[in-house]
This record gives sequence, structure tokens and C-alpha cells, in this order.
Amino acid sequence: MHYQHILVTHDGSELAETAIAHVEAIASAFNSRVTVLRVVETVGEVMMHMAPTAMEGQGAVVADLAEDVVDAERDVAAKELEGVAASIRAAGAQQVNIVVEEGTPGQTIVDTAIREGCDLIVMATHGRSGLKRAVLGSVADHVLHQAPCPVLLCRSTD
Repeated sequence: MHYQHILVTHDGSELAETAIAHVEAIASAFNSRVTVLRVVETVGEVMMHMAPTAMEGQGAVVADLAEDVVDAERDVAAKELEGVAASIRAAGAQQVNIVVEEGTPGQTIVDTAIREGCDLIVMATHGRSGLKRAVLGSVADHVLHQAPCPVLLCRSTD
């Protein structure tokens, strides 16, 4: 199989870095395009994290503050992903682009893969099972079952 367009997720964590070496190897072997994706919270999600008392009578102020938080997260994400993209380019990938999306991580990853026409998704996973996975949910599990293409899960060595 020849992978023409790889989607790699990167949330800024050390764990996410475990997937980058795999992407670099695959992209250079197949001369693949690479899209590096970070999913950030939506304005609504940020507002839900704020104290309910802060929202009493201050809805517009809280909404503006939440928008500022999301904008700042987008800026930080874009800067961090540029470093990831530079590493992938240095390993031989010719075309690497950065995408920062708001949304629920699992579904946003799947939607981005469809929209971008990716034929491989690469992502790191903790490899949790049992109760930990049931309680915490699993972005990797969602992507694995909903993705329109093969998914390479890079498990943490910890």
C-alpha cells in the first residue's frame, strides 16, 4: 500500500511525540503529504469549565473570555505544531501542513481525515484498557472504529 496523505494527531504531550518518528519514516518512504492536527476545545466547552457563578448575569463577558481562551489555545497550538512540522520536513517529507480545529477530539480527527482525503491516520495512545478506558473514554478507540482509512496506533512505552 502506498500512503499518499497521512494525518497525524498531536496534542502537545510527550506521548504524542511517540507517533512522530513513525510518521517521519512512513512519509519519507512513500513521499507522502502530512497533515499535523491539533484539536482544541470549543468556546462552549471552555464556558462549561468556568464556574457557574461567574456566568450569572455575565453571559456576554464569559463568552468573550471563552473566545479569548480558545483563540490563545489556537495560537499556542499553531506555534507548537510548526515545530512538529519542521521535524517531519527535516526527515524528508516535502509537503506538511498544520490544522488546528475546535471540537471533540475523536470525531474531529475522523472528520478531518475525511475532509483532507487522508489514507492513513497516525496517533499515539496510552493503551489503557478495562475500567480506566471506560471511565476516561478513548479517543483512539473512537477513531479506530470510525475512521475512513487505516489507523496506526503508537503505544506509549511507559
